[in-house]
Amino acid sequence: MVRSVLLLFIMLFVSEGFLFAQKATGKRYRIDRYESIYLPLGKISFADKLVEYNVGSPAPIHKYRDSVQCLHEPNYKNYQTPNFVSLGCGGSLTVEFTTMVL
Repeated sequence: MVRSVLLLFIMLFVSEGFLFAQKATGKRYRIDRYESIYLPLGKISFADKLVEYNVGSPAPIHKYRDSVQCLHEPNYKNYQTPNFVSLGCGGSLTVEFTTMVL
């Protein structure tokens, strides 16, 4: 009995870092003024590479066409700051996720 309890204690102690490791990687992201969303994998939940960007018609204002703004964690502040990308009507954006989760 003591052996079983000791073995259980050792298993929990050794695996603690593994079992609770994902809690530290998660992050809350604000989606509007009042709400946020929790993503368990944090910053690796976002695209890492831009594959293709096709501007729609009519095209968005030139300052909102910086396609690399779609990569990594969101940094949107407001509409006047061009830290987002706009597709225009019928535009498309293809991204790639290169970060591996083990």
